[in-house]
Amino acid sequence: MAGVYGNAYCTLAALSSKNSSEGCKITSNIQASLRSPYVEIGYKENAPRIRLFKHMPRTWMEEFDGKSAENAAETNSPLRTRAWVLQEKELSNCTIYFAKNQLLWENQTKKASSQIPWQEIKALKPSDTPRLMYVSTKGQIQGGSQSSWYDLVEDYTSRSLSFTGDKLVAFSGLAKMYSQARSQYLAGIWSKDLPTGLLWRVKCSQATRTENLAPSWSWASLMGAVTYDSLKMEPDKDYAHFEHPGEVYHGLKTLKVHATRMSLEDSNKPYGDVREGRLALSGARCIEVDCGGMKAIQFSHGGQALLRYKRPIGVFYPDIASEAASVKKAYCIALHSESVIGLEYHGFRLKQDLAMTDMVMGIVIAKLPKCREYRRIGMARWVDELIFDSVQPTTIELV
Repeated sequence: MAGVYGNAYCTLAALSSKNSSEGCKITSNIQASLRSPYVEIGYKENAPRIRLFKHMPRTWMEEFDGKSAENAAETNSPLRTRAWVLQEKELSNCTIYFAKNQLLWENQTKKASSQIPWQEIKALKPSDTPRLMYVSTKGQIQGGSQSSWYDLVEDYTSRSLSFTGDKLVAFSGLAKMYSQARSQYLAGIWSKDLPTGLLWRVKCSQATRTENLAPSWSWASLMGAVTYDSLKMEPDKDYAHFEHPGEVYHGLKTLKVHATRMSLEDSNKPYGDVREGRLALSGARCIEVDCGGMKAIQFSHGGQALLRYKRPIGVFYPDIASEAASVKKAYCIALHSESVIGLEYHGFRLKQDLAMTDMVMGIVIAKLPKCREYRRIGMARWVDELIFDSVQPTTIELV
């Protein structure tokens, strides 16, 4: 289907329809539907247009997202919530959306609406786009432009799928589109993004994990929304130009992706379902930790206490709370240094900042019975990097 949408001249999307039987709803009088009358001045063919509105026109994204003012749990854009539709939207050359209040359209470079047909209306406010954390050639943490791939992952996982087995298949068209500029595809993560690509966090407390959907280290192993906020820094506002870039923890200099091995359901479909995925990290700093079990200490800002020798050393975000609670022995691998201007706020982070603590983030893993392999059970944030100095680098194989 990816080729169908990619080769279509125009795609019609019934954005406001709950199912296929409702068809493409159209509103003929947008002045009434949007409760914003306007006057058009001096309209002539091939001449500039001027429209004077009684109220500020709705932005394109407001109309597209379709958030209901009457009921936050409902949406005026049901199609927006479907996972399969994301790649249809991104792969189409041009799309016309039949929204609740008006028509919307977009192509690869522009967006417009019936209210303002000639340009996209955006909210007038300072840039609030976070910057993506990266390590410079000098070994310093700096902020760059946001990753469109991570944005797609966050958008995709926030949507619903009728069949869990479609998790990777419904995303395969986008993966194929990105493959020309990327590297080896590893069940939703690109090899060139490792190990930072492992630093996703579950946003939904109702997330579930389906066996054999994907390796545990991939976001595709779960049904539920995930975020890469751990890799985001504060927006590029004026003061950000004068920030002092943090130094990367020296213990991470030995960390390498030693090997990757993927077993596909169909060798002719590299972006489709996988049977098994293995990832070996060499030179990894790994400490034993306690996730707290059923009596885990919960933080008011989210997450729970990550313990070592019964002392809180960081914040633990379990992938599946019930799975993590049943683990008797867990380990934390340091994967990336924390930034002093990281996007996410947390009370524990503030406490570490006040103590002038240099921190790292990583993933929490558990050993599989009767073998030397490990599975991911969650993510760890704001851990004192000095704790990892007490252990020797080792090799960890994740499945």
